Amino acid sequence: MAVLDRLREIRAVRAEPEFHLRITYADGQSIVVDFRPVIRQGGAFSPLVDPDFFARATVAARGRAVCWPGELEFCADALWLGAHGTAEVA
Repeated sequence: MAVLDRLREIRAVRAEPEFHLRITYADGQSIVVDFRPVIRQGGAFSPLVDPDFFARATVAARGRAVCWPGELEFCADALWLGAHGTAEVA
């Protein structure tokens, strides 16, 4: 089944050193995403610069996103697709 044939569902998220997140999907695959480029954008992403806040990442309802307090979230599918060019697939 191709990546675009179904929606991705996140099962677990874990903050790692230097503003990386390990994201595990329902199919058992995981990716490590470097959020430093996002944090450098500032604006709505500014709260992520605080390591304690960054570590509060959780899985949104139905596993469709990674989220933080204050309605900051990143879509499960976008993270997955972005991983193929910017993150390490584990």
